[in-house]
Amino acid sequence: MNEKTWTIKELILWTKNYFTDKNIDSPRLTAELLLAKTLQKNRISLYTNFDKPLTKEELAKYKKLIKRRINGEPTAYILGEKEFWSLNFKVNQHTLIPRPETEILVEKVVEYAKSLNRRINILDIGTGCGNIAISIAKELKNAFIVSVDLSFDALKTASLNKEILKVNNQVFFINADVLEPFKNSNIFDILVSNPPYIKSRDIEKLQTEIKCFEPKLALDGGSEGMKFYEKIFNYAKKVLKNNSKIFFEFGETEQSRKLSEMAVEYGYKDIAIINDYSNSPRVFSCTVK
Repeated sequence: MNEKTWTIKELILWTKNYFTDKNIDSPRLTAELLLAKTLQKNRISLYTNFDKPLTKEELAKYKKLIKRRINGEPTAYILGEKEFWSLNFKVNQHTLIPRPETEILVEKVVEYAKSLNRRINILDIGTGCGNIAISIAKELKNAFIVSVDLSFDALKTASLNKEILKVNNQVFFINADVLEPFKNSNIFDILVSNPPYIKSRDIEKLQTEIKCFEPKLALDGGSEGMKFYEKIFNYAKKVLKNNSKIFFEFGETEQSRKLSEMAVEYGYKDIAIINDYSNSPRVFSCTVK
């Protein structure tokens, strides 16, 4: 990119082609998002100002963002936010980036909670940026949600999201290891979690933008990717009411079989596997006897 005068339209087209050559996902969308951030405008305003030239300072800022993306940094971290459940969540390298497939987990929890038609207590384990808990809270005004995470830095971001999205009275964050603070309480109606489920040996096989930028603490599920599921199953009955529900997200299809076997071993019932919007197995649910 030379030092000629560049208009918004020219920059979008050049960057889209450059990102395509570098195998960057969604090259045009990424170009538009980075340019909108540079100019501190929304994407729509780019289209209404196609012929506007950038200043040298703006062009320099944009180049820096392009370089960060080419070096593997995820677009969400560069922007500092990610959309999930039609809400914008602040994210950074202390938090896992919310994925669209996780929305089915929120959908199923909300669907079940509404069927209860009463005030409910929900426990969210491994909250990260708080996207699951906050999205549920926005849909369920009669829900009180406790979210735990081992990362204090992640919880600082989650707390910021809670304030921005105005669910302060519904969501409460705790820096803790899984279920330890609530053992023998039996106060929750629903447990929901998207725990780390990548096998330890597979971390290095992940895309650069995942393995080098997203927190390993939120990815590594142990030797078989099942460490946290087993830990939760072991303690869940000590925090959940009878006939309450557990909802997990999982990754590999094989994990659905392992989860089913584990649930039976620990004495849970009503086991179900739910597909996501691309028809891939994604959500596991079961009931406390």
